[in-house]
Amino acid sequence: MPIPCSANRSAKARTTCGARLNWRKRSARACCGSTNWYVDFHTQAERENIVRIHLKKRIQRLRRIDYAQLAQKTGGFTGADIELVVKEAVKQAFVDNKTDVSTELILKVIDATSPLLKM
Repeated sequence: MPIPCSANRSAKARTTCGARLNWRKRSARACCGSTNWYVDFHTQAERENIVRIHLKKRIQRLRRIDYAQLAQKTGGFTGADIELVVKEAVKQAFVDNKTDVSTELILKVIDATSPLLKM
């Protein structure tokens, strides 16, 4: 549900995956056009969960993956970037006729991918 123009936009909210969502009022006017949305990057724990969710969604074995290492390498990635990395790794494993996705394969895909939002 949209936030009314007169609402306090300095509050914080969380999305369903746990990402922090901050909104700030950039102008003294209180109208819909005066608000810009600012979304923080995910924390390491949130990125680990995103990788876990997308691998689970694609029915991959989750025990052999080093989530901490993957989360560390995806520092500037959004949730959509991480999803694309996982999709590409699953496709690459299929093309290479491998039965499962490995941490090394996902790391290769991460190295070949640049995030959509560059700071």
